[in-house]
Amino acid sequence: MKRTGRQAAQPVGDARRAGRDQPGILTAKWMRILLWICLLATAVVIFLFSAQDGQESSETSGMVVEKVVMITHPDFQTLAPPAQASIWERTSFVVRKCAHFLEYAALGFFLRLLAASYGLRFAAMWAWLSGTLYAGTDELHQLFSDARSGMWQDVALDSAGVLFGGAAALALLFIASRAAGPGKCVSE
Repeated sequence: MKRTGRQAAQPVGDARRAGRDQPGILTAKWMRILLWICLLATAVVIFLFSAQDGQESSETSGMVVEKVVMITHPDFQTLAPPAQASIWERTSFVVRKCAHFLEYAALGFFLRLLAASYGLRFAAMWAWLSGTLYAGTDELHQLFSDARSGMWQDVALDSAGVLFGGAAALALLFIASRAAGPGKCVSE
């Protein structure tokens, strides 16, 4: 289908800028609804983790830390208490920071796909800025939870997670468009 007039003069979105003009799966109403649901579910999960007080948060991450410690240090129970405390503390730090990164990577992934589904110009930038703003509000929210603190370093880590998730979404869109073949459009 050939576009004429204003539509042809003003390309919008990733796919049209790439020279494709056929509608794709991301613009389907059901796909946008699914992406909104995934995005909102991710945001709610992040909010709920941030709403936990310090003890609840430690218990939640402690379950994961215990499993990681048992895998990485099978002799953990035989170590001296100071060595156990050191291993537990380092592992807890890594687990918590990985959780921050991964939950925001998921947020960035869905933000980027959703932005592409609407054909937003500078979709990657909008996804990253939106995710980083949410990270800032999340850290602010933690200031109001008992025994929790908001840290700018976590905002930076979360922002990197959003960027990574957005890049993963972009890679998925690229692979899907290559698999769809010439003249087919995935992102619009």
